[in-house]
Amino acid sequence: MIDLRRLGRCLAVCMLVLGAAARAGEPEDGAETEPGPDPRAAGAATTESGQPTGGESDPESAKEPEDEAELEEHVVVTANRTAQDKRDIPANVTVLTQEEIQMTPARTVDDVLRQIPGFSLTRASSSLVASVGTAPAVLRGVGGSSSSRTLVLLDGVPMNDPYGGYVYWTRVPKDSISRVEVVRGAGSNVWGNLAMAGVINIFTETPTAKTLNLNAMAGTDETMNMNLFASDVLGPVAVSVSADYYDSDGYVVWLPEDRGLVDESSHKQFETFTTKIETPISPRSTFFFTGSYFSEDHAKGTAIRNEYTDILSFVAGVDLRTEGGGEWALHVFTNDKGSTKWDSSIARDRSSERLNEYVDQPAFAVGTSAVWSKRLGENNELMSGVDWQWIDTDYTEDTVVVDDEFTRRREIPGKQQLGGVFVQDIFRVSPKWQLTAAGRFDYFQNHEGSELITDAGGVVRDVEFDDHSETTFNPSVGAVFHATPIVSWRAAAYRGFRAPNADELYRGVTARGGVVVAPNPELDAEHLVGVESGMDFARHKIGGQITVFWNQLRDRVSSVKVADAGPEGGIIEPCGLVEPDGVCRVRANIGEMTAKGIELDLGYHPVPFWDFSFSYLYERAEFTDTPNSPELQGLVPRQVPENMFTATIGYANARLFSASLQGRYVGDRFEDDNNELPVDDFFVLDLMFSKNLSESVAIYASAENLLDEVTEVRVTTAGEVEIGAPRFVSLGIRFAF
Repeated sequence: MIDLRRLGRCLAVCMLVLGAAARAGEPEDGAETEPGPDPRAAGAATTESGQPTGGESDPESAKEPEDEAELEEHVVVTANRTAQDKRDIPANVTVLTQEEIQMTPARTVDDVLRQIPGFSLTRASSSLVASVGTAPAVLRGVGGSSSSRTLVLLDGVPMNDPYGGYVYWTRVPKDSISRVEVVRGAGSNVWGNLAMAGVINIFTETPTAKTLNLNAMAGTDETMNMNLFASDVLGPVAVSVSADYYDSDGYVVWLPEDRGLVDESSHKQFETFTTKIETPISPRSTFFFTGSYFSEDHAKGTAIRNEYTDILSFVAGVDLRTEGGGEWALHVFTNDKGSTKWDSSIARDRSSERLNEYVDQPAFAVGTSAVWSKRLGENNELMSGVDWQWIDTDYTEDTVVVDDEFTRRREIPGKQQLGGVFVQDIFRVSPKWQLTAAGRFDYFQNHEGSELITDAGGVVRDVEFDDHSETTFNPSVGAVFHATPIVSWRAAAYRGFRAPNADELYRGVTARGGVVVAPNPELDAEHLVGVESGMDFARHKIGGQITVFWNQLRDRVSSVKVADAGPEGGIIEPCGLVEPDGVCRVRANIGEMTAKGIELDLGYHPVPFWDFSFSYLYERAEFTDTPNSPELQGLVPRQVPENMFTATIGYANARLFSASLQGRYVGDRFEDDNNELPVDDFFVLDLMFSKNLSESVAIYASAENLLDEVTEVRVTTAGEVEIGAPRFVSLGIRFAF
């Protein structure tokens, strides 16, 4: 159920800002507003907030005449918080179109993104079964913990969880996505916190006139998915509503020989409702509003273990142009999350379990941003902006069950503020040369953190953590050289950062296999420095890009082993009680890791209807300077394979059918930074088929893991192996009116 107090709090914050923005944008001299073309229509060049760039700033209008038969399609992306031709961005950028997304059998956006080598979650399992703590985005091997080092945006607004930085991927129905932009390399120069390894921007459908889309899917494991999108333009107001529902019985995530009587299927049931409103409020300004509600019920593989989450979010803003030709994008957003979790203690032979923990973990975030941009002459585009976010987290844990009653409570509140100001200049030196330079100052503060533990005898522990704040400056510089109409060279150097979150600072966790990870309120921010260079090319029927990169992550936060509990178990500080044969770990800034590698993307269109693509990542990552954990020196960070590739064969003929066959390989890796738990490589095939029955009706069928391969996801300290999804087959039908 939606908490009306939460609803009112979120709406109140948005409405205060909206009222001021609407008054500021009222027409002058009684000017009337008239509805115009949808400013966010697919294919239109838009700013970060969706406002058209205008003829003067449209990259298409500035390009020189070229032989279009020898060029890739000019794609406008928002990697630098402003619309640019993809060929003018000094970074490795991948854009997945709506057509490409629909032609993958993946059911969630994270599974869609797995076709990009270098992208993964902390582990290789899908978010359809994975705990959210193991589902942060990883790019170029910069990951390996429960916190995301990649900023994930939903329509330009941060989607990362305010408590732990992880991502609820099931919040975004696949059928609602219009495109996805993936930028590898630090983006903290304009985006700030979390954009250390890169930025993923997911764009969803916007309101259009008289549109109704329906999708129904049924699959193995008693799976069903229903999706609805409806929109219309009512005078000057464009409105859309969308709804998505998913339910499945899932699968048991452990190898058969590692299962016990307590093990059941792990699965999720979730639903999403979203409303969007867009309307002009003056001849030069547009107002938009988005409200969404998401709920997820995660059965985590036993009768007791379960997690329920609901998220209520609002986004509102005004995009406007000044008389002098400048553009403003003013945004405000709220994110109100509720989360409850039931956990259990499982017997070593997995024959029984008993309730041992109940967790209530709410988190609330409110943020705002203001971005200004303007073309200065023919060859210069200047942009500056400021944003701020306030986060309020809480964590209540009830443990120690006596006579079916919890007898101990642990309360851990905490607050965090993050803000930054940036400037970026894009300068066209000549028709062939373009330079981009940006710099951003950020400030963050962790404050009002504390821990209170009580039981029947009174207060067991009562401590207030010291406030902690840092400032950081993150610059970047990049260059693009269009050597010929078909070949471009690019290079960039950058610095990024990530602030530790409340989950790392204050909360400890206990994982399967007896691993206990203690928090650390003294953590410092992580920083990344990197360089990359690459070439983009496109001629006739073949095109692609190749990129070499070097990244160094400093002050990396990781869980470091303190001690093994031994066969008897016992109290080990700072973890507390650790079960027999368990391990005590603590979060710490362990030092440096370095990742270097080569990314290759190729596309080939030999004849009409047929397409071939191949993407490959070779990466060598290792700990290069770890004075706080010398035993890690020279080892490989957890869950970072050396080789990954994706190969796809596609056929698309609207009069007959469309089909794609995709193979994906992930190499050997380790579950732990100490490289004591090896995880085997795997290769899976996915198949997708669709056929149009009429202009408004299409049917489709898909098979994930077509060959039903057993794929290893992780290995516990007890030697138990978690596996990925078995073969999944589905059938569906789409209606578009």
